[in-house]
Amino acid sequence: MAKSSIQGGTARAAEPERVRPVDPAPPGAATPAADARADSRDRRRLNGQETRERIVAAAEELFASKGYEAVGLRDIVRAAEVNSAAIHYHFGSKEALILHVLYARARPIAEARLKGLHELRRRGPLVEDVLDAFLRPAVYDERRGQRTRSTYADIRLGLSINHKEQVRAVQAEVFNASTHEYLQALRECLPHLSEHDLYFRFDLLLGLMLHAMA
Repeated sequence: MAKSSIQGGTARAAEPERVRPVDPAPPGAATPAADARADSRDRRRLNGQETRERIVAAAEELFASKGYEAVGLRDIVRAAEVNSAAIHYHFGSKEALILHVLYARARPIAEARLKGLHELRRRGPLVEDVLDAFLRPAVYDERRGQRTRSTYADIRLGLSINHKEQVRAVQAEVFNASTHEYLQALRECLPHLSEHDLYFRFDLLLGLMLHAMA
């Protein structure tokens, strides 16, 4: 309520007290509600990522040990301790899941091969060095600092009968670049070989590698 003041015998109404408006938050500024929503989204994303990783790890172990045809989605659900809806949500089908696992195991092999070859080129590699750098990543899995037998060959062989086209597509996408570099390194190490002999021996190497890993 406005107060009155008397100056010179004349009553004058005092101006009402003004309340300073609160400045609105600038666009994009964080608020408690927005922070809570962001935290909730982050938790869902992390939980979803953890679920996806559990599914992939369980599927990799089962496919490698039992083969693609012998493993059902229920087996993966039990091993990963998730519900069947999670597999359909993240991957869609068992076939899409096995191809994802194949990609996941193939990429580190190709990356390790390229890294090993680039290191060898600095000192002029011998044939034995090139072959070792090519074969070792496919034979050993050194994730988490531990050397274990790679599951790639088991999974690949389990798909080779009924999923030949899909396996070829994965191999072409993942391995073509590193394979071309290794063929070039072998040409430099073995200049006396014809292209026919080089490719023939390289195909033989691949066959022996998969047979030894089976």
